[in-house]
Amino acid sequence: MRIVSLNAWGGAMFDALAAWLPTLDADVVCLQEVTRTPGVEGWTRFVDADRSLPQRADLFGDVAGLLTRHQGAFLACDSGPISDGEGEGRFRQDFGIATFVGEAFPLVGQQTAFVHGTHTDHEDWPHDGRPRIAHAVRILDL
Repeated sequence: MRIVSLNAWGGAMFDALAAWLPTLDADVVCLQEVTRTPGVEGWTRFVDADRSLPQRADLFGDVAGLLTRHQGAFLACDSGPISDGEGEGRFRQDFGIATFVGEAFPLVGQQTAFVHGTHTDHEDWPHDGRPRIAHAVRILDL
């Protein structure tokens, strides 16, 4: 069984990620720093006190579109404001982790828990101390 875990950086390097993921032949893909912004597509801009970064609006959906033979799960650890790719508008983005399990492996159990803090909906993104969530899956390798 091939398991890959990767920090996806909110999709900041999406073109390279999109080219690489389908070539992995991974049975399980675990991603950290995954975004979901309901109703928004394409690029967005994340800003906190220390940085301004490009991100994908719905990195979870983008990856699910690439890994079509996997079952995906997204877990949000916190939420907060982002703007669209041109720095306009204000949208609420969920930020967290995603797990994709290949269709050949039945998912028979899962557990989640916060390992730091609890879910927070931020008015402005803090630069540190953000909550973190974990996801464990139990699959059968038949």
